[in-house]
Amino acid sequence: MMSRIIFQDSYAVVVPSYSGTDLHKHVMLHLFLSDETLRLEIENGTLSGNIIFIDGNILHQYPSDQACCFLLIDPTSTIAEKIRRKYLNERPFSSLQSEFTRDLGNETSDENLLLRISSILRRLSLEAGSEQRMDPRIDSLLRDIAGYKYIGRKVADIATELNYSESWLTHLFKREAGIALKNYLIIRQLEYVWKGVLDGHSITRTALDAGFASPSHFSMTCKQMMGISLSDVMRDKADF
Repeated sequence: MMSRIIFQDSYAVVVPSYSGTDLHKHVMLHLFLSDETLRLEIENGTLSGNIIFIDGNILHQYPSDQACCFLLIDPTSTIAEKIRRKYLNERPFSSLQSEFTRDLGNETSDENLLLRISSILRRLSLEAGSEQRMDPRIDSLLRDIAGYKYIGRKVADIATELNYSESWLTHLFKREAGIALKNYLIIRQLEYVWKGVLDGHSITRTALDAGFASPSHFSMTCKQMMGISLSDVMRDKADF
C-alpha cells in the first residue's frame, strides 16, 4: 500500500503507509494530526497529544502503530511563521489535545482530507495569508526555487548566475529565510523526486534529473533526512 502524499503551496500532506522511522531531522516543520493521542519520540523525550508541532532541525521519530497524518511545512511560509509565533514561541516543539481532529482518519478522498485539514488550520488560526515580508531578492529566489529553476544546482552556481558572492548570498538567505540555503535546496530536490515518482516516473530517473549523483546518493540522503527510504514510502510506485 502506497503512502498518500498531497502537495499544496506551503505544505505537503502525508498519510503514511509505513510504521515507524529512524530518528531524523530536516528543515521542514511538522504538524502531526490524529484522532487519537500520539506519542512521538522527540530528541531526549516523548511528546504526547493529538496535535503536535515540531520545528525544523529537531530530531524526531514517526510513531509506530499509530494512525495519523502529518504536514511537512515549508519553513519560509506564512504558516510556518504563525506556528513558531503562536504555538512554539521559541520552543522546539509543543503539543495539545483537541477535538478539532475528530474523525479525521475517516476521510478517504484527497479532496475531503484537504478540506478537513484546511478547517483544522483555520481553527488553529493558521490560515494561509500574505507571505512574510523579506528582502525582494530572496523572495524572488524562493519563487524560482519553488518552480525548480535551480533544481540540482549548487549554492556557488546560483550565486554566480545572480552575480552575488556565495558568502553574501548564503548570509542573506539565512538572515531572511531563517534556514541555510543549501539545506533548503536539498529539501526541494527530495520534493522533486517525490512528485516525479507520483507522476509515474522511476526513482532512478527522477533522482538523476533532480541532481543527485546516483540513486544510492538519493537513497542515502532520503534516509538520513526523512528517517525512511522513499521506496518504503511508495512501495507500489517504486521502480528502480
